[in-house]
Amino acid sequence: MNKLGICDDNKSKIVASGALTSYVALLGSGCSTEEQFLSAQGLWTLAMTCPDDVRKQDNCITGVCFCETRVR
Repeated sequence: MNKLGICDDNKSKIVASGALTSYVALLGSGCSTEEQFLSAQGLWTLAMTCPDDVRKQDNCITGVCFCETRVR
């Protein structure tokens, strides 16, 4: 999905499909470091075109902060 998000036309379609919920779920403590990394990367890509949608997504910022703490 991250590769699809590279194209600006697809970013809003990905967000409209409800995929942000899945991205945020992959930031959780039950996911591997690789899954969390790829999820954060995808959210970053989507945020370039749809920043308000990403910012408004429940638990998104909390999830990214969890990942930062875990990596340190």
